Parts: sequence; structure tokens; C-alpha cells
Amino acid sequence: MSRRKRTKVENREVDEKLKQEDSESDQSEKSKLTAASPTLFGTRRESLSSKTSDIKEPKKEEKSVVFEDSKSDDIEEINYKAMLNSLEGAAFQSRLPFDKMSSLEAECFSDLQGASSHTFIQIRNRILKLWFEDPKKQLTQEGCVQKMEPPYNADPPLVMRAHAFLERHGFINYGIYERITPIPSPPKGKQRPKVIIIGAGVSGLAAARQLQSFGCEVVILEGRDRVGGRIVTYRKGPYVADLGAMVVTGLGGNPVTTLSVQMNMELHKIKQKCPLYEANGIQVPKHKDEMIQHLKAVITLQEKLKGNINKMTDIKELLKSMKTEKENLLSERDKVSAGEAGILHEFNLRRLNREMNQLCNEYETLITNNNTIEDKLTHLESNPPSSVYLSVRDRQILDWHFANLEFANATPLGNLSLKHWDQDDDFEFTGNHLTG
Repeated sequence: MSRRKRTKVENREVDEKLKQEDSESDQSEKSKLTAASPTLFGTRRESLSSKTSDIKEPKKEEKSVVFEDSKSDDIEEINYKAMLNSLEGAAFQSRLPFDKMSSLEAECFSDLQGASSHTFIQIRNRILKLWFEDPKKQLTQEGCVQKMEPPYNADPPLVMRAHAFLERHGFINYGIYERITPIPSPPKGKQRPKVIIIGAGVSGLAAARQLQSFGCEVVILEGRDRVGGRIVTYRKGPYVADLGAMVVTGLGGNPVTTLSVQMNMELHKIKQKCPLYEANGIQVPKHKDEMIQHLKAVITLQEKLKGNINKMTDIKELLKSMKTEKENLLSERDKVSAGEAGILHEFNLRRLNREMNQLCNEYETLITNNNTIEDKLTHLESNPPSSVYLSVRDRQILDWHFANLEFANATPLGNLSLKHWDQDDDFEFTGNHLTG
């Protein structure tokens, strides 16, 4: 299921002006993406990545995807590669903490404590870095031991354990790469484990390839006459259009990044602004799209204002209770004897003063934010949309946004929460959205 909830293929100039939305940043790579089903399973080979850049429009000015200039892509490509060449970047790309064990690692390496756990983390980060340096070729245990620099090469068994863990859990040696060692054979007298995978989507194919590399015999069952799952391309005559999952929603921490490097697929950054076109091929006027989004902008600002007011109320209540506590401390100051009790009393008094100052500063910041939000609301209310609620044309634009929301969430609109539909935005991959 796509983690991308707030789609980036809409006209959002009103939102950009009012919310000062974040500028395009983070690391992005001008790399490559495609995949094919493993030949082991007897399914026909078919590209798992559709190419929106192949779409041919009847009118020259109609473009469904807008790309940034190549100079910007080159700069971001350099930054992204520089990140992967660092130990911290390799850990980040693998969704692992750079300076400590993950909960899974702590469970699997419970025998490592203190300095030993620090050594493991350094070894793990270096193995990940070695993998990202050349993800087109299998990274072996022997290769890790040979390339591990001192002093971390002093414990080859730990290096091999770390490698086995990372390989077993899919942090290295995944995707489409050249094997150096043969696929493991089953113990003497035993057959290869047999696994059936339901569904030939990208997850099913990736799982099948990984299980195959572990020595399993894999069969994929797919109800359709094609592979790819949500990744599907519609073709009619000379025209090509993607119907799903054609956008790479950020490269940071995304394993698809490695897949794109392995397959030499060039990716292009998608701009925030993309024009909408009506069924007759005419571009939707900008003010029409803004009119549909007007109410949403008002509601968003009102929710922010409501949240700020609630915070201010909480701060007032907290300051009130702290003021009472401070008055009690001041009244007891003369009664407290010198020594340890007096020091503790003075400490509590100073602590209260400090915390009250912090809360007052936060309260002032909220007041400033409220003034800004109220100015934006005033601007919106002074520029209301048309008095006509919805024309047929407006309804078509609104329906497009509904369909876009369903597409981004891979579910009908009726299954989405009105308030919490984008609750997992905090867990998105970082970086710009791209397409092949």
C-alpha cells in the first residue's frame, strides 16, 4: 500500500501561499528503476515499472508529468551519492539507527554488551556501506572480512554474524544482483523447502526472489494474466498510460532506490505543480482548481487555530498552578533553615521561575502564530469562491480530486477517515517524488 497520501500531482498554489509549504529538498537520485519476475517461477517476464515518460499526448502542450531541470537533478544526485558513501547515510538508507542497535538487533545479539555492542554497530554500518557501494553484486562474508578496516577486522566471527543477520533480514543482498556463491543446497537427505506465494505484485516477486536466494523452491500464484499487482500500464494503439504505482515516493530509506541502481533505470523528479486537463483536452483554469480547494484551506487554518487556542488554554492552567506553587515556596522561604533543605527550596524556586519563563515564551509564540493564521483566514474570507455552489464542470474537478485521493491511498473513499486519512505521513520516505 502506498505510503504517499498527500499526492503531488495537483495544483496547490493557494496552499503554497497560505501554508508556505516546504521547498523541494532532501537527497534525490537520478537513478534507475524496473524489475522483472524471476525466471524460476515460469511466469512471463514483464516490466514491473511503467514509464510515464512514454506517454504520447495528442496535443503538444498536454503533459501529465512535469520534470525539474537537469542541473537541479545533477546536484541532488551528487548529494544523494555522498550520503550513501557515509556510514551514517548507509544506516539511514537501511532504516536503522546509526549509533545504536535496533530492537531486532538487540534481540538477536543479546550477548553483546558495552564495547562489544559498539563494535557490532560499527561493523554493521561498514557492511551496509559496502553493499551500497556496489549493489549489483552479491556481498559475501569473505568479502566483508577482507574489506573490513582495522580495528574492526580483529573479530572475523562477529563480522560474519553481522553479515548473516543483515542478509537474513533483507538489509543486504536483495533485489536483482549477480550471485557470486551458489544457492545454498539442502542438508544431505533433505529436500529444498517449498514455499507458495499468493500474488505476483512487487512484494510477492521480491519475497520470491529473496526466498530463492536462501535455497527455497518457490511457486507464485497470481489470479490475473499479468504480474506487477498495482503496477500496471494501459496500452491502446500508440498511447501508453500508467494506472498505478508509477511514482517513487522518495528515495531516502526506500529499498526501491537500490532496485533502480541495479536495473539502471533513470528517474526524473516530479514538480509540485501539475496542470489538470478536462476531457476535451483543455487545461482546467487555475482559479477553478483553487476554488475547489478554497474550503479545505479554510478548514485547515481553522484546525490550526483551534489547536493553538487549546495549547494556550493548557499553558494558562499550568501557569496558574505553578504560580500558586511559587507563592507557597516564597511564603516558606523565611521558615526554611539553612543547609540541605534550604538549597533544595531555592532550587525548586529557581526551577519554577525557569519553567514559567519558558511557558510564557511559548505562549507569546502561539499568540504570534494565531495572528498569522487569523490574517490568512481574513484573506480567504475576503476572497470567497463563486456563489454558484457546484457547476457540472466544478463537480468534475472535485471528482478528480476524490479519485486522486482514492488512488493515493489504494482504497475507496468510504474506507478513509475524514480526519486521520494521512496519519502515516510522518513515516514517509524522504526526498522528492520521482518517476521513470
